Amino acid sequence: MVLLCLLPIRLVAQPVNQEQGTPDWALTLEKAIFHEEIKGDIAAASTLYTTIHCNPAVPGPVAVEALCRDIICHLMLHSEKEAHALFKTLQTRFPEEEEWVQYTSQQVPDSFLRKPVLWEDHAFAQYEWRQTSDNSWAGHSAIETRRIPDGDTSCWRLSVRSIHPEGYRIIRVDFDPVTLEPVYSQTRTRAWLPFENALVPQLASDNLTAYPGDTETIGFLLRHYPLSLGQQIDTDLFDPSEGVSTRENLEVPSIEMVDTAGTGRIAAFRVDVLNAKTPRRFWIEQAGPCRLIQAEDGDIRGRLHTQREIQSDTWTQTECGSLVVEHPSAWIAATGPDKEKDGQPPVILMLPDLKARIWIISPSDLSQYDSIGVPESINQLIVGNGYELESRATDPEAPNNPSVQCFTGRDDSGNRFYVGLSSRHGSGILLIAATTGSYFDKIRSSLDRIVQSVHTNQPQ
Repeated sequence: MVLLCLLPIRLVAQPVNQEQGTPDWALTLEKAIFHEEIKGDIAAASTLYTTIHCNPAVPGPVAVEALCRDIICHLMLHSEKEAHALFKTLQTRFPEEEEWVQYTSQQVPDSFLRKPVLWEDHAFAQYEWRQTSDNSWAGHSAIETRRIPDGDTSCWRLSVRSIHPEGYRIIRVDFDPVTLEPVYSQTRTRAWLPFENALVPQLASDNLTAYPGDTETIGFLLRHYPLSLGQQIDTDLFDPSEGVSTRENLEVPSIEMVDTAGTGRIAAFRVDVLNAKTPRRFWIEQAGPCRLIQAEDGDIRGRLHTQREIQSDTWTQTECGSLVVEHPSAWIAATGPDKEKDGQPPVILMLPDLKARIWIISPSDLSQYDSIGVPESINQLIVGNGYELESRATDPEAPNNPSVQCFTGRDDSGNRFYVGLSSRHGSGILLIAATTGSYFDKIRSSLDRIVQSVHTNQPQ
């Protein structure tokens, strides 16, 4: 229930110019107020208020009051999207009318007080997740924000790709560009393929209460709230893990310093979700652009690892432990589960649509490696996963140099299995990929290039 009251800054109408027939807009405002407060006809009042504040000839004091009252009418009519858009108009058109802005701010939901959209088109942020109990691997997630121009249906699209101890997840949420309310959402999950389970048999969920991908959307929405120390906020936030917007009770108990991988220590507001089933906390950068620096969900913690711009048809480099991997800009390179013994963990490449599974490992990670050597162990890997060895080739740029070799397999359905071996650096690497036949043709050249480019960042 919205309580209405007249502010002590009620306005007196300007005299009407009878000769010119100038409309008495102050009188029109009084009629609208009569419809709203006496007759209770909120729709009729809103129509009159709209007529007033949309006319550029209306004096500023009359227009701003009509606009403020129209915002509240739209809330009473359950037209929150329109009310939110009008509130943004109030902030941009009448910033000097501080009393009206402050008054209206007290009447609208907390979500209306958010800052303008801070997301950037084709921006990319990657988070490394660890278990809070022992700092062991819990996964990786990558968030891409895109502005989708489509006439009246334009939106902001937030896409989350994540990997965790039970497989993969893709989340897509489209948000209204003004209200940041969700207009479409989709979540897809993928389990590990047999070759992935075989490569890393120690993968286990360890009864985790949450997984990477569950909370990043909430964290990216929180970037738009004007946070301050000690602040409490009640607002609706969309939670992809629930598939709906839920009412959250938030508190900002402290400002803390958080260590990040690439940008050093950053001061951040800690935002606690007080009514969460399991502990949920977010660390939002205190200064602009108010990035999500860190998040905790249950027994896992994610921390900002990489941020960059995604450019189509370009390549980038990512450091994953001791390896430097060159890959298409739209792909994600992330370190996989920790090894039981010290050493380079596997590198997992995630494509935007997860149509291929791609891992980079050490040849010694193959269980048969020590007894039968690399070529035969690769052959057994291909055959053991249900494929028939199809071809074996060396680097086309140096056919007499066996330091780079590529093996391919095909199953009865035409699906493809690829193993690229490079021994140019250190003990060598294996790139293993599984995908459909048609998709393999699209990414084959990229796989070859990655195999040839992977190198160590350690001194030789």
